[in-house]
Amino acid sequence: MQRIYILRHAKAQKEIETDDFSRKLTKKGKEELKMLFKKLKNYKIKWDKIYASPATRTKKTAQIVAKNYGYEKEKICFVDTFYEANEKQLFEFLKNLDEGVENVLLVGHNPALLGLCEFLGSLCIHSFPTASLLCLECESFKNLKAHSAKLVFFEHIKPLKEN
Repeated sequence: MQRIYILRHAKAQKEIETDDFSRKLTKKGKEELKMLFKKLKNYKIKWDKIYASPATRTKKTAQIVAKNYGYEKEKICFVDTFYEANEKQLFEFLKNLDEGVENVLLVGHNPALLGLCEFLGSLCIHSFPTASLLCLECESFKNLKAHSAKLVFFEHIKPLKEN
């Protein structure tokens, strides 16, 4: 079984302070990541590959995660198309991963991540907060289809609103 870990970047500066691409993580965003790491201690997580949007906030989030999990920062792949990607583009990216990759982490942005999670799993997620990590399991990346992955866990630091 292969695993797809999907992480939304941590909380970032408001767009008023800078352009969207260059938004940096806030102090609160870095604290949220620490809280997330505490929640993830019960899981055995190891990534073969980490792919992230090159935007400043996702880049820094990926680097903090890599450091926390003993993944070499230099091995993070920053994918230019992730910045403005939609869920279909992320889906195609996953389907084209090398066969040797068993566990992959995608670090990116909403609404694409939310859409990807709902497309891959049989999920209806109303919110994908910053500093949230969702894990899906599938038979193979090459054979991914709509709703073919199953949810392993969804961890976040904010309680989700109930409808």
